[in-house]
Amino acid sequence: MFLRIPLWLAYHLADTIGIYAIGLLSLSSAPRDHRLMPFWAPFLLLHRGGTDNIPAYAFHDNQLWLCHLQVFMVKVLVATHILYKHLPQDDTFLILAALLMWAVGIGKYAERVVAIRGGNMSSIRNSLKK
Repeated sequence: MFLRIPLWLAYHLADTIGIYAIGLLSLSSAPRDHRLMPFWAPFLLLHRGGTDNIPAYAFHDNQLWLCHLQVFMVKVLVATHILYKHLPQDDTFLILAALLMWAVGIGKYAERVVAIRGGNMSSIRNSLKK
């Protein structure tokens, strides 16, 4: 009981906190020379991809995969906007690192949405039959 409630809270608050943080980054008026600003939005995408072993805390979350897909698309668009807005023109290393983190974050988060979509009773039954 003492482990289940904090784990459930952390799982449900992670999306809210990620959306809040990425929203703050998109509304930020930091100058373009702020070095790490273009790195944070892709990092949040990668973070929301989560761990490989817990794509959904409850089976009910798997039924809401369209909601997860919508949140994924909005976060990718906002992260792309933040990269466009804050990416420096003169630092090639930072540009490559931010774009690499952006691509990996999109892949990881998309993998999570696909795993949530595939976690239904029919796919579980099919895997048990094999």
